[in-house]
Amino acid sequence: MHFGRYDKKLIELNIAHNVGKIDPDRIRNFKEKIKSPWASNLPISVFTYLITEASNQLNIKELAPKGNDMELFHFLSAGPHVISEAPAILSKNKVQIEELIREMKFIPFPPRPKPKRSDSHHLSTNVPEEYPPKDGYENSSRQLYVIARAILICKDLVVLWKEVGYYQICSDVNDLVMQGALLILFPPMPSCGYVRPNVNRVNERLEELIELGFDLTYNVIGDIMQLFENRLSDVGGIFLESFVKIKGITVKELLEKILI
Repeated sequence: MHFGRYDKKLIELNIAHNVGKIDPDRIRNFKEKIKSPWASNLPISVFTYLITEASNQLNIKELAPKGNDMELFHFLSAGPHVISEAPAILSKNKVQIEELIREMKFIPFPPRPKPKRSDSHHLSTNVPEEYPPKDGYENSSRQLYVIARAILICKDLVVLWKEVGYYQICSDVNDLVMQGALLILFPPMPSCGYVRPNVNRVNERLEELIELGFDLTYNVIGDIMQLFENRLSDVGGIFLESFVKIKGITVKELLEKILI
């Protein structure tokens, strides 16, 4: 839980210390617009009730209020390791991951709403995302990426989360999963023994994810094309052939839809 407001004096000192590295006005405006941290004004009686009820329902005598299930999942799912090493580590920790989801009811916070176009100028990428997030949303570029990568390694995680009532899992990480699937199939820096997949292999992977509940939307296709913009001369043909087959339309129709 995060209690209290931002310390404006501390913000000013941070800005002064980082002069020349970031835009002070942008940081100041961003901080001033942020509301009080999520649940910061929660009455102590309510907080105590929630902790007590959680302990009773989860049958835990010493619940750790300062624990971080998202961080624990990050390590158990091999988040700090390269993708080639991750499957073995995740498999080794699968029982603990299942316990975290089934018994501890771990689910991530929902994804942060995308900023409006009018706000995109102010929310520059120069402003770092806070962790742990204080607004009740997960950071898409960090925490939800961990969830998406774990799903791409072990699709059974989707089933586990749905079993505990987290039916939004596919929609929450849809874009990250679909993009990540192709990044794994077509890595930016292939290993020595890398064999480029053909259209059939790409279709198999995407259809496998679609069967789980993910969706190859036209927005996702457009984002994928942008993601691979500098490599389209190499993989663009495979992507187009795969996408039109899955969507059941022509290349012309596909391009019209993603360019609108």
